[in-house]
Amino acid sequence: MRRILKRLFGGGPSIESALALYRAGRFADALKQADTLIERAPDLAMGWRFKGECLFELQQYGESIVAFRVAQNFGGPGTEDLFLWIALCCARDNRVGDATDVLNKFIAEAGEDDGDLIAQAKSALAQLI
Repeated sequence: MRRILKRLFGGGPSIESALALYRAGRFADALKQADTLIERAPDLAMGWRFKGECLFELQQYGESIVAFRVAQNFGGPGTEDLFLWIALCCARDNRVGDATDVLNKFIAEAGEDDGDLIAQAKSALAQLI
């Protein structure tokens, strides 16, 4: 993810400091940086994904799902597996039915090129049941 973020945001100090904060476990501070990145480039999915990952680490699962869905809507590199993050957020938030729905929907709609992601979705589904 680091390489994609650096490429999209130019690798300025904000992205470097955001990633360093995240790696150091300072997720609230990393979230502030994520918000700054989104202000600079609100239409880039990776900023929203990074925000979702920060929120996930802060156990703010509902808000994390919102950020991941924004990233999904923009699409592009690094967004292919966001359904797994969304399902995990649902599961951690004791919404196992919603997690199951997310995974089943992906499996039903996935294309033949999505074999690895389908396998991951099936594995996640098996862990929920």
